[in-house]
Parts: sequence; structure tokens; C-alpha cells
Amino acid sequence: MPNFKNRKIEQIKCAEGIDAYAAIKRDHGEDSEKMRKYFEALALISRDHGRTPFPWNGDEPYAGFTKDTKPCIDMNDSSRDGINAEAELKDKDSVFFSWKKSLQFRREYKGILVYGQ
Repeated sequence: MPNFKNRKIEQIKCAEGIDAYAAIKRDHGEDSEKMRKYFEALALISRDHGRTPFPWNGDEPYAGFTKDTKPCIDMNDSSRDGINAEAELKDKDSVFFSWKKSLQFRREYKGILVYGQ
């Protein structure tokens, strides 16, 4: 899944991200160049990216993660674009099948790849 982009500070749950935002706002202002660079960096390094609810399918509103309860971290919109478990299982060239082939290869050549024999 791709990282979030163009997140509002209200959507950020990472404590370090919130603290850094407050410090930059205090020292440089909300419309400063430092703040713009902060949000660019946050799109790359935020811990929230690894905490998003897992998208099982492309169903609205929560991609099969839950039906009734809004997750504490917003869903990644990429689930609507076919980046979800259901779509992966239908695409033989997906990341899922690439890993499956890699693990089968590793299992078959375990002596060389794992033990170096």
C-alpha cells in the first residue's frame, strides 16, 4: 500500500508527528516553508502508515475491515483502487503471488539459500 499523502494534522495519530507539528507551528508558523517541508517528510516517515486498518476489499466505507465502527486511523484510499487483499488474490502478478513464489523457491533451495550448502 502506498503511504498517505496530503493528510491534515487532525488525521495524524502519531505522537511524534503531532509534537513536531506543534513545535514547527510555534517556532515558524503554520504557513511557513518549514511546515510545508514537515508535511512532505511526514508523508514518508509517519508511523501512521504502518498502522492503517488492513483493506480486505474495496467496499465502502472501511474496505471490509469493519462494517459499523469507524477505525481510529483513516483508511488508505488505495483500497478503492484495487490495493486490497481481495484484488491481490485475483491477480497472479500481485505482490501476494510474488512473495508466494519467492517462498516456494526458498523452500525448494533451502540448503543453498538458507544454510549456504
